[in-house]
Amino acid sequence: MYFSNYPILKVLVPYIIGIFVAYWGHNLLPNINILVFLIIILSILLIISILYSFLPYSFHQCVVLPLLIVPFLIGSFFTYQKYTFPYKNANFENVENSDFFTVFVTAPPQEKKKSVKILVDIEKNEHGERMGKSAILYLQKSSEALALTIGDVLLIHAHFTRITPPMNPYSFDNHEYMKRKGIYFTTYVPTTNWLYLQHHTMKPLKCLAHRLQRLFSSLFRKNGLNGEEYAIITAILLGNDETLEPELKAQYAAAGVSHILCVSGMHVGIIFMIINTLLQPLDCFPKLKLLKMMFLIVFIWLYAHITGLAPSVMRAATMFTFVIFGQQLNYRTDVFHSLFASLFFLLIINPLLIFEIGFQMSYLAVFGIVLIQPRIANLWKVKNKIGKYFWDLITVSCAAQIATAPLSVYYFGQFPNYFLLSNLAVISLSFVIVISGVVVLIFSWCTWVVSFFGMILSMEIKMMNGIIAFINTLPYSVTDMLFLQFYQVVLIYGMIFFIFLFFIKKNKYLKYCSLSTILLLGVSLLYEKNKTDNFSNIVIYSAEKSTALHLVSGHSAYLLLDSLSKNSPAFYNFNVKNFERMQQIRSQYVDIDTNEFFAPNLLKLRNFIVFQNQKIFVLSGKQKLFPSNNKMKINTLYVRNNARIPFSKLLSSIQFDNVVVDGSNSPFYEKSWCDSCLKYQIPCYSTRKSGYLCLIP
Repeated sequence: MYFSNYPILKVLVPYIIGIFVAYWGHNLLPNINILVFLIIILSILLIISILYSFLPYSFHQCVVLPLLIVPFLIGSFFTYQKYTFPYKNANFENVENSDFFTVFVTAPPQEKKKSVKILVDIEKNEHGERMGKSAILYLQKSSEALALTIGDVLLIHAHFTRITPPMNPYSFDNHEYMKRKGIYFTTYVPTTNWLYLQHHTMKPLKCLAHRLQRLFSSLFRKNGLNGEEYAIITAILLGNDETLEPELKAQYAAAGVSHILCVSGMHVGIIFMIINTLLQPLDCFPKLKLLKMMFLIVFIWLYAHITGLAPSVMRAATMFTFVIFGQQLNYRTDVFHSLFASLFFLLIINPLLIFEIGFQMSYLAVFGIVLIQPRIANLWKVKNKIGKYFWDLITVSCAAQIATAPLSVYYFGQFPNYFLLSNLAVISLSFVIVISGVVVLIFSWCTWVVSFFGMILSMEIKMMNGIIAFINTLPYSVTDMLFLQFYQVVLIYGMIFFIFLFFIKKNKYLKYCSLSTILLLGVSLLYEKNKTDNFSNIVIYSAEKSTALHLVSGHSAYLLLDSLSKNSPAFYNFNVKNFERMQQIRSQYVDIDTNEFFAPNLLKLRNFIVFQNQKIFVLSGKQKLFPSNNKMKINTLYVRNNARIPFSKLLSSIQFDNVVVDGSNSPFYEKSWCDSCLKYQIPCYSTRKSGYLCLIP
């Protein structure tokens, strides 16, 4: 592959750079309207065209180079308009100060354990002011809430709250994720606080896709698929993973085949193959080839809409669209042309797609397969057809893993050690499952055919789940708690890039570049290890209605929890796990209510905690203190579980520098403690309002 053969890169690369500049530096960019932006672009083009006309031929190349600034500016402007402009113009106060709203349902309801999640556009408040902002509603679970569809208009009585940034270290930034989607608010609405008003017709394609997804899901249920089998087939074929249990998702992720549970390019390819086969008779009539092309494109994008327009599906659908156009024009399509063109096309529509994990993984996997796989496959020539099939599966899996592993470790912190075994066992089976699922849908009108294939489909899914469960029981099936900084991910991809080029061109400079990136990566790993070895801190987490403290000294760590946070896997996974991964620690759990605990650098005696040079007194519940001539001197007073002792009595018993009030206190007691601290001019920190706190010993 020679990048000079692809002129689109001269536009695509500066366009992507413009996206990143606008995303990371949006606060520094001026607010420019569309008219001013167009004047700037036209002025640049006019100046370049004048220079190109008057300068000698030898200078033409130098004049053309400034043209690269045009796609850069377009990428920056599009990103600013999509990401920053709506946020700056969001009337947060108008939404937060209102109680009644008219909302418009824009996505199908998703059933949760105790609620129904729906995405809405806030149209008006009680004063008739137009809001024009998106929000997530959690309706109290009911048959009426589950029956809502896209286009329904509701009147709700609720108080919207902003989606806030993460309150704990290295936890998932849901605020930034939702902001990229243009969603800023959320609220819970009881059944008595909402009313159905009417139904507005949405875009025909979106409505049709939603109805088809519901229809296909109900057909799978009617034909005997329930439980895990139903959840798997609707996730694989229809893109609906809401019914998948977290434990099942974790098993597939640990085996390295979580991509099976989402609709991908393979599924789009199967649909393309089926529709193309059914429309094969149209090839006999040259005048009907255009009709066939239109049918193929419509069906592909209809399927993409049915599956929810996941990034990987949009990538595959766009690539197939370019391939179909190329075939219609008798143009020999190049896979790199299709990749670059589809990437540019999707980023023009929505530049923020480049920050989606699924989008990044999808394109990296495809680039890895088309670039690296042929080189690996050429290492061994297999003449046997069956052997070649499995060898191709192995090489494709290795190429995709090489391309996506650094990013996967960066986001998820684990590496599946048996990814080859799981891919060999599951990919072929998933292909058969998709075909069987399509057959069940096509022949749903024929009882005996669909009952037979429904039984076969159920057996196939059970077999796949059994294989995944077996692989996860193998020793060292997954290496977890891995952590990479972003710059280390860049270094790894630089290393892969230079090694790949070196094996193709055998250039000594590429060898030196490869060795240099390997050396820099090694130095960075040693540097990060040294940082974690010498890290020492006390982290007080922001935990709603519970208590959690992390005491870390190098690789020795103690996690102090109350019974509520200790028995909540969700709290650990979303708030603590990433911090442990970043610091490369495995913590020892300690009940905060235990009377005595002794460990290196840590002493806990009833409510008194000494960790290195920090002294903390934990005040909780109805605990009593008595005045003393010799006041206990501590650094931090930690208030939890609605401590009720009067502040004046407290000051007669303990001398402290600051107060921390955690989320286990009710808002009433939290305010009372904060007001008392303000009165006595003692620093007070609320984890509910301000997030986690680090006390550096």
